Amino acid sequence: MGSAQLSISYSMGGISLESSQMSSFSGPVVINPDKGCLRVGNGVVVYAATSAGSALFNPDCKNETNTTEPIFKIFPNPAPGLTRLYSDGAIPPTEPITILVHDLKGSLVNRMQIRAGQLEAGLPIQTKQWASGMYLITIVYQNKSNSLKLINSLY
Repeated sequence: MGSAQLSISYSMGGISLESSQMSSFSGPVVINPDKGCLRVGNGVVVYAATSAGSALFNPDCKNETNTTEPIFKIFPNPAPGLTRLYSDGAIPPTEPITILVHDLKGSLVNRMQIRAGQLEAGLPIQTKQWASGMYLITIVYQNKSNSLKLINSLY
């Protein structure tokens, strides 16, 4: 029987504006009681200038950039000859996607044309024929692109 523990670092703080409004934040976790939500992010806090010239922390959980951008993951990484590329399903399943794999010299190692639905279950990527080292996986979709680093380790 196994067990796991999740640890994250955090810092608590507050911002007081001229109107005496307060916002609380905690590193990668943002709690916004007015919106009734909890957002887990990357720990980067964005401040926006107000008309009064002060900085305002906006922990709005219904922000368009938080909900519409797909999340891509590759696992296992390092890859022992086979890995899988996953997406969270934010792209319609029939949407065409191009997967480009480049080595660190910029040479194209692999190119695949797929549909977004193939990423939900995990698209297998064979890396047995590649040299050990780092690769850049670029996912091109809807005139956008997202890149991930992959380490191929054949031992």
